[in-house]
Amino acid sequence: MARVRKDLSFAQKLEILDKIKLQLPGCNIRRLSEILGDHFDVVTVYSVKTWLQNLAFLTDITAHLNTLNVELQGKDGTIIELLSSINGFKSKLILLKSQLNESNLNNFPNLKDFFEKQKCTVTVAIYCSEVEKVYNEFERRFKDIQKLEPIITFMSFPFSETNTRGSETDFWNFLSEEKYPGLRNVALQLHSYFGSTYLCETSFSHMKMIKTEFRSTLSDDHLEQCLRLTVSNYSPDYDQLVNDMQCHTSTMARSTK
Repeated sequence: MARVRKDLSFAQKLEILDKIKLQLPGCNIRRLSEILGDHFDVVTVYSVKTWLQNLAFLTDITAHLNTLNVELQGKDGTIIELLSSINGFKSKLILLKSQLNESNLNNFPNLKDFFEKQKCTVTVAIYCSEVEKVYNEFERRFKDIQKLEPIITFMSFPFSETNTRGSETDFWNFLSEEKYPGLRNVALQLHSYFGSTYLCETSFSHMKMIKTEFRSTLSDDHLEQCLRLTVSNYSPDYDQLVNDMQCHTSTMARSTK
C-alpha cells in the first residue's frame, strides 16, 4: 500500500487539503490522483486500483455532501427549511445505500467511470457500511433539531392542505393574535431561529466596516441601529413618506407673494 510521507509540514498538509477541496466539486478523479500522488511513497498511486476505487467513492459521496452544504447556506433560511433539507438528504442516503446493494452506480459517476475504465467486476457492497455511517452521524448531530420536527410539521400543515399563497412567515404574522395567541407565538418563535450562520457572519463583516478609527465615539445603541440598517431587507417607501408630510412654506416665501 502507499504510505504518506512523514516529512510533510502542517502547512503542506493544509495545502493538500485545499487542493483537494478545489477539485471535489467538479471532480476529476485523475487530477485528484495526481495531487495526492506527489505525497505518497513506495508505489505509484496509479497502480493501486483499490486506492483509486476508494478515492472515486470518496469523491462522489463528498460531492453529495457539498450539494447539501450549499443548500443550507445563504440568507433568509429558516430552521423549517433546514430540517427539510436534512431529512431529504437522509432519505437520499437510504436510497444511495440501496443502490449500492444492487450495484447501481447512477448516483456515483466517478465510481462508475472507474469500473468502466478498469473493465473489472463491480464490487461496491463494502461502501454500504460507509453510507450508513454518514446516516448515523446525521442522526447524532441533528438529534436536538429532530425534537422540533412534530411542531414544525404541525405548523407547516395548513400550507400543504390549503395551498395558501405567500410565505409561511407572512401567514402567521397576519394571523389574529386574539384568536390564536398560542399558535401564532410558537410559529413566530420557530421562524426566529437562525437557519444558518449567514446573518451572524454578515453582521460581523458590517461591524468591522462601521467601527473604524474615525468613529471612536460610536455608542452601543448607535452601533446596533447601524447593524439593523445594514442587515435588514426593509426599504422605506420614500414617495409615500413625502406625500404624508405636511409641507410648510417659509416666512420669506410668504412675504414675496
